[in-house]
Amino acid sequence: SKIGKKFNEKLKACTDPSLFPPVGDETAYEFFVNPQGEWQHWKTRVVEWHYPADVDPGFGELLLPTLDSLRYVDQLAMLVPAGKPVLFTGAPGVSKSATVQMFIAGLDLEKWMKKMVPFSFVTSPEIFQRTLESCVEKRQ
Repeated sequence: SKIGKKFNEKLKACTDPSLFPPVGDETAYEFFVNPQGEWQHWKTRVVEWHYPADVDPGFGELLLPTLDSLRYVDQLAMLVPAGKPVLFTGAPGVSKSATVQMFIAGLDLEKWMKKMVPFSFVTSPEIFQRTLESCVEKRQ
């Protein structure tokens, strides 16, 4: 990918290239460092997905893990507990919402609350504020 190549070039420019994984035609963007300190390809984290047999989910509820979604869920798992803000951008249909939903599905709901707010090109700041305020108890 274009982003992967840019990432690879920047990483090589600021570190010793001998520390890189044996990437072949791929880039360092396709790898992560596992807990043992070794390079591991992201594709090793993609598990075979099976359609749920016990329920009949709607199309929008089907969350299939992909190389990219796993990579981004991992980044969320590092950033969110550290209190760092996260913003996903991209064209429609690139799995931004699905990736966040995958991450949220793994959270402890005793500690975290969620509110899904749909955004589109017509979402104004006022609409967003009203949506959030409608979920918050107001005290006077």
